Amino acid sequence: MHTRSPQTLARLALVTVVTALLPPLARAAPRDELLRLVPDDVAFCLVVQDLRGHAEALTASPFAEALRKSPLGTALKGSPEWLKVTVVDTELRKQLGLGAAEIADKLLGDAFALAYRPNPPGKTGEDQGLFLLRARDAEVLANFVERLTRAQKESGDLKELEERQHAGATYFRRVERKGENFYYVNGPVLAFSSQEALLRQAVERDRKGSADEPAVARQLRQLGAERALAAVWINPRAFDAEMRRNLEKAEGADRAVQEALLRYWEALDGAAVALALEKDARLTLALRARTAGLPAAARRLFAEAARPSGVWERFPGDALLTLAGRLDPAALLEMLGDFQTKEARAALGEALERGLGAPLGKDFVREVLPAIGPDFGLCLLAPPASEKGPLPQGLLAVRVRPDKGADDSVLSLVDFYARLAVVMSRGQGKALSLKSARQDKVEVKYLDGEGIFPPGVRPAYALVDGYLVFASSPEALRRFGPARAAKVAGEVPLLRLSAQGLSRYLAERRETLLPVVAEKNGLSNDEANRRLDGLLAGLRLLDRVEIVQSSEAGKLSLTLRVQMAQPLK
Repeated sequence: MHTRSPQTLARLALVTVVTALLPPLARAAPRDELLRLVPDDVAFCLVVQDLRGHAEALTASPFAEALRKSPLGTALKGSPEWLKVTVVDTELRKQLGLGAAEIADKLLGDAFALAYRPNPPGKTGEDQGLFLLRARDAEVLANFVERLTRAQKESGDLKELEERQHAGATYFRRVERKGENFYYVNGPVLAFSSQEALLRQAVERDRKGSADEPAVARQLRQLGAERALAAVWINPRAFDAEMRRNLEKAEGADRAVQEALLRYWEALDGAAVALALEKDARLTLALRARTAGLPAAARRLFAEAARPSGVWERFPGDALLTLAGRLDPAALLEMLGDFQTKEARAALGEALERGLGAPLGKDFVREVLPAIGPDFGLCLLAPPASEKGPLPQGLLAVRVRPDKGADDSVLSLVDFYARLAVVMSRGQGKALSLKSARQDKVEVKYLDGEGIFPPGVRPAYALVDGYLVFASSPEALRRFGPARAAKVAGEVPLLRLSAQGLSRYLAERRETLLPVVAEKNGLSNDEANRRLDGLLAGLRLLDRVEIVQSSEAGKLSLTLRVQMAQPLK
């Protein structure tokens, strides 16, 4: 037996201590240990990291405490689904020595990933998947693999286990009842695939080693998803051949669609969907593209959308739901034309002129459409206490620039169709009428008809400070107010739902809403009551839900943010 000198042992001890004390940034993160095994040409790669830390923070959070004490939490604990989870946990512990919580902590807690490569164009049965995990320590992983193998042999699911060599490393072939699969273990890292070639690629990359940032990790960083709990990277280049093949096969109208799709697709460099849990929950879609490769209409459309809509400053801040943004209608029409044949574009133009241009005596697409927008917005408001109807009030606002009298033209168009609705109602024996009222210096027109609209609803419209505003009633239209001071922020708001406001509205209007809900859904009053109670219990755990957009050179992110009544961390 070879004996090392005291000096050698001292040096080894020093290296071990220094390595253990190195800051985390000096060593590869568990996620990157896995991602360096992933081939660069996969189509999708799901990565989950620090599941342990997120679970611990969530369990100890004010939100978890509120959920445990809530009626919803009590109901979940006693549900059949929860009892099934308990049974499964007991069986896992019996067979594998680890319960569900321990598997999440000790096996999956650091990081795991799933990479996928689809079938080559025109072929089937050649798709490939690779599962990777980085366990808390090598011994835990080895024990788990050993117990799983033994349990599957005893049950007859595993028929054969064969040791194989590649690139100086050992991996295993597993023959099961329904096929074969392969796995490779290196310390705390496990790679598993049903395709031997893909597993061998992972082995080669592991044996080669590299201090460089893995390609998938770089893509996630560029997309702003590197710190997310879970992220799916989408590689557009993996689908280029299939897109071109679809274009070659396309004919007629479909060919125009495929040509436009390919043009937009080739400008896309990468995409990711990421879930982050901080004080709130965030689900983000991030896109990276070469904007110079996009058609001019698309560039105009995205440039307008990158700025916040002025409607946000005019809608009431206590709205139940607000949806607002900026849209260039002329650019949108031009962009849609990219996906149509010449004949289809002409037919669409003729339809717009017949329906919208003819009543005005103007060229709608050239003279009117460019003056509409870009600001637009929709909001729903809880009715005031004096209003007895069960339905919320609604506002829809569209910016109309006074270019060459376009605002008057658009208002005239609305007048035309309002009068047409009155005439058509008389043919059906209904007493619908168009009325007018003054609100300050604004003329408001509205449709009225007893028994035609729900209580509290009298559709109204008016031009207010350069906006064409539609409302559920003249009273609701008053709530479209003067512009407030704009908030300076890096994010552009697109949608906001007030869960607390919705909860108050449902509770206050419960007696008038219940009969409507029960009748519409064919429910008994007791069942409608029970469902409403469940909805209110869930809403009380939330504060608001938002969708926001952020943009920078070549990158666009859309984020769904769910803010709880109590923070998640």
